[in-house]
Amino acid sequence: MAKMRQTAKLKTSLVIILCAAFSPAVARAVDLSIGVMGGLHMASGQAGGESFNTSFFYSLLAEAGLGRKFMVGLGYTAGSSLLKPSVSAQSPFSEWSVRGVEAILTYRHPLTDITPFGGISLGRFWLEPKSPVADGSSPGKAAAFSASVVGGFKAFLSRVFFGLFELRYAILSFKPEGESIDLGGIRLSLGCGLSFDL
Repeated sequence: MAKMRQTAKLKTSLVIILCAAFSPAVARAVDLSIGVMGGLHMASGQAGGESFNTSFFYSLLAEAGLGRKFMVGLGYTAGSSLLKPSVSAQSPFSEWSVRGVEAILTYRHPLTDITPFGGISLGRFWLEPKSPVADGSSPGKAAAFSASVVGGFKAFLSRVFFGLFELRYAILSFKPEGESIDLGGIRLSLGCGLSFDL
């Protein structure tokens, strides 16, 4: 009888220890964040033998935590890419509008006020010329899949508000009407957002 009571106490103690150990993870099992970013895209590719100027873009992001270490998210990105002034006749369009959606998976390492992260993203982007050629014709739109490697950190200024720095390398190439337009390259972003625990 005494042995049974001792076993019951041991089981109860084990349950209490497990609950204490996992309660922080459970408390943070669902945390949501929303943010906005803006920055520069430095395309490493070319179009019609010409390279691109550095361009500006903005992004909207929504993320949900999977425990303390992982987050999944959806992002929307839009911007324009311009060829440098020495545009040749081989590339009749000098400016393109680019927009797309991405699914993002990141691993994070929460510290006191800073949370570094790294991950990957996959997306679908659409390209549309903004400047018609001299005769008014247009090569039309194009679409392509993208893949990115992402890294950065969130700096929490309060329990809810954070600043955001992100650096990524993107692979993105379009082929409207047979012309290759490579918009892959480095994106440098700064932003801010709100984080909530549920």
